[in-house]
Amino acid sequence: MTDKPSGSKLNTPLILALSALAAATAVQLAYFLSAPIIVTNDSVGYIRAALGLAASGTFDALEPVRTPGYPIFLAGVFALFGHEIAIAAVAQHLLIALLASVTFLVLRTSYGNLCALLVAVFISLDPFLALYGQWILSETLFCLLLTIAALLALSKHEKASTWMLSGLLFGAACLCRPNALIAAACTAAVLLATSDGEKQFFNQAKFVRFAFLCFGLVIMLGPWVSYRLAEGERLGLARNQTAFLRVQMLQHQLMFDPELIEEEHLREFYFDLKQRRERQSAEEKLHRLGFAFVFRSHLLESMSDDEVDSWYRDYIERYMSKHPHDYYRQAWQIFLNLIHLRSDYPTSLLPATRYILGEVPLAEHIAAIGATAPERTMLYRPKSPNTLSRLWTNCLTLLSRFKPLLSVLFLGLCFITAASQLLRGELKLLFYLPLLIFLTQAAAYAWLLHLDDRYTLVLNPILYIQTALALHYWRKRCA
Repeated sequence: MTDKPSGSKLNTPLILALSALAAATAVQLAYFLSAPIIVTNDSVGYIRAALGLAASGTFDALEPVRTPGYPIFLAGVFALFGHEIAIAAVAQHLLIALLASVTFLVLRTSYGNLCALLVAVFISLDPFLALYGQWILSETLFCLLLTIAALLALSKHEKASTWMLSGLLFGAACLCRPNALIAAACTAAVLLATSDGEKQFFNQAKFVRFAFLCFGLVIMLGPWVSYRLAEGERLGLARNQTAFLRVQMLQHQLMFDPELIEEEHLREFYFDLKQRRERQSAEEKLHRLGFAFVFRSHLLESMSDDEVDSWYRDYIERYMSKHPHDYYRQAWQIFLNLIHLRSDYPTSLLPATRYILGEVPLAEHIAAIGATAPERTMLYRPKSPNTLSRLWTNCLTLLSRFKPLLSVLFLGLCFITAASQLLRGELKLLFYLPLLIFLTQAAAYAWLLHLDDRYTLVLNPILYIQTALALHYWRKRCA
């Protein structure tokens, strides 16, 4: 008689986690049924790499600027279920449901059921996360890996295996997006700076946690780095085209200064290309390659890849010498947008609503992004909008409108909580790890002038976790 209650208690966390998983799965499947699969130029590149990996077992089809994490995920889905793009989208929605369940399971052990449940509910319902689940891009997988890695670092487990697993997950996130290296470095630095109530800066427990975190990171990244070196590439996770990306963003935001092009023939080509593109018809503009890529292709006709990269680095140096204030001012404005204090560039909103409501002519769009005939058959999965589709777009519009207010409330809560902890001598940097990851990710993209808000909207689970930790702190204080 006495054994049954004990067994019931032991199974309660698992039952709750499975219940959260089932509820989140139902919500995500409802999202999946309410919109067509979203594909872009990047989606086609990932799919080709995945199909090449599944067919040959090599990364020959992987573009040098990309990392292999997401193509490996897609290749696994294709190998198990066939070349069906809808199954890949379902798998991504299931990753969101899994994230809600795992987050609940990890958080409840340290911060209680209420805190964990709130985060799981928000992750399950988040319309932006569901949007990226419907989009064939690396965002969903990156979000899952990065969030769980941060969760494990936040957990109060002292086992070395927990920290090693956190490092492994940070490494896996890096294989989806190299920017996760910044989050891993941020976590390692915070870990070293956290005192744990001891006076020594370097104590044994802290060093062991740091060592196992880094060890897991190296184990995960080592094979891919070694593979690239064996293929004749430079040390790193992908080919570095940071300078090109910054110049591309300057052109995209009408900040490019053609007078800084030193070579006269290239300057003439720039103006000629600009005029030719202005004269193109609407149909030609729909199917054309981006200006920056056309200009780079022209450079590659007379230069090697390394020489082109060097050309872009030199241009950025000249630009920063002549227009430093313009660059930093724009970077600051983009940073404010990426942390949602402003909403000048809601880049996810317009394409999202048009896709979900069926306003994008899918056949023409898939042809415009350069898909081959077999790829068009694979990618063309239209759906008629329903009531949930309209509710979904209304939620996206409403949240985009109130993002600045929500961001002020969030940052204000974090600031007041930090001030209270500081006055009480309870301040620990590890408590604010989600906030630090969010801010450093936003700063990295702002430095590149990359204003696409999906790079920080996909970090919403990180913000939910930080909010729940702050509310848990005040709940304990009030109690």
